[in-house]
Amino acid sequence: MASPTSKLLKIYESPKGSGIKISPISNKTKGEDYNYSYRVAIPRKLTGKSRLLVQFKTKQEAEAYAKDSYSRFRKLGESGFELTAGELVAAKRAFKKLRAHKISLEEAIDYAIPRMRPTGGKKTFSEVVDEMVSLKKNHNLKKESLRDFRNRSQRLKESFGDAPISDLTTEDLTSWLNSLKLSRRSTENFFNTLNHIMRYSIGENYIHENPLES
Repeated sequence: MASPTSKLLKIYESPKGSGIKISPISNKTKGEDYNYSYRVAIPRKLTGKSRLLVQFKTKQEAEAYAKDSYSRFRKLGESGFELTAGELVAAKRAFKKLRAHKISLEEAIDYAIPRMRPTGGKKTFSEVVDEMVSLKKNHNLKKESLRDFRNRSQRLKESFGDAPISDLTTEDLTSWLNSLKLSRRSTENFFNTLNHIMRYSIGENYIHENPLES
């Protein structure tokens, strides 16, 4: 049996004249009301597609969302609903961070995409090295040169093997080189091998820039 309180709950329009309805929802346990949530229903005439339903814990949150949604519709029309509620929250956080550093959204996107999603695909350090070894074999590289590359790259694989090569930073590589307790010449040889791998990766579009040359 419904409680007297739940009978008093009514669907109402907010903001007035918007067509957006807010429905108080009674949450029950063992047939008894224990609290309420609020469902916002944005009609098709505003979204341009199917009716949008979003539920909130408090009346204040629901009304704020309804008000913001109607404001977006008045400013942007149906395109204001192309983002989900979650995407809108994330977008607001992102814009706040970007404004703090005076970076535009397009600048951030243009910088991030080629670094996070290289056109050559995601490759681990080991995959790139194995690919290079195979190519060097097919090009009849001198045995001594191939042996030296394999030996140095094998040691590099022990540290960076499973890491996506596009994720490796200048700090990652220079810290590793500085940790070597080798002669200056040997350290330079490892640097040259690393640099060779990174330049090859640029050519294959596995990375956007060489962290050893930045």
